Amino acid sequence: MNIRFLGPAEHGRQLEEALRVLREYEAEGEYLLVEVRAEKLAVNVAGETVYVDFAEVLFVESFGHDIYVHTRGGTHVTRTSLAEMEKLLPSARFCRISQSVIVNLGAVVRRSAYLAGRCFLTLENGKQVTVTRSYFSLFKGAIRSWIRY
Repeated sequence: MNIRFLGPAEHGRQLEEALRVLREYEAEGEYLLVEVRAEKLAVNVAGETVYVDFAEVLFVESFGHDIYVHTRGGTHVTRTSLAEMEKLLPSARFCRISQSVIVNLGAVVRRSAYLAGRCFLTLENGKQVTVTRSYFSLFKGAIRSWIRY
């Protein structure tokens, strides 16, 4: 079970202890832990929250302090860090490909040859994004896992 806790460290430790106790009960057959997976990303845009299906997100990119969530239906702009956004997206479906871009592996339709330390991905909407040299091996492993998935 993959659980991410975003909040104060002390609360995280308390949650970990609670989960340890629950796992002991589960091992004794008294309870069953069920993993719940969100299927939507909550994006705060101009004081409102927009809920976007993960499958609709093509890629996420940062420019300065703004994060652009590019979807099949348009683009949502929010203020957060790309690192925080990366924590919210399921790692089985999304992969960081540069310091400023996270891509939905399911939206990739073509990969160019690896040239000059980078390659280019073409997404469903025709947009091209760059996989930089330092992220290429991470992307390669992620896309192989995605294809097998």
